[in-house]
Amino acid sequence: MRVRLPQGVDHLLVETKGGERGEAAGLLEIAPLLAADGSRVVVVLMQDAAVDASVERRRLRHALTAGVTVLVDGFSLRQRAVRDSDVAHGVGVVDADEVAGLLLVPGVKVVWH
Repeated sequence: MRVRLPQGVDHLLVETKGGERGEAAGLLEIAPLLAADGSRVVVVLMQDAAVDASVERRRLRHALTAGVTVLVDGFSLRQRAVRDSDVAHGVGVVDADEVAGLLLVPGVKVVWH
């Protein structure tokens, strides 16, 4: 699902680890806590973490219901043979240039794991 990127972002959390090890869970657990304080939070799943966007997991659903914008890198999906149509409902598919644009939002705090 292609999405419109948020206009303002306070926290950008980029997760690159995940997959079978489930390491993307850390940032997906932190994101709702930040959102609860009123922050605009975006989580981007890239590289190995991209496969986590294709599975309906409790942490992913919790982040989405907390108002966190969850995105996944389309290139990372294609490298792992995951189709855009297999991405969990509510997760947006983006390209690297869109992620780069989020990095340049004035005042954004970035965590890259």
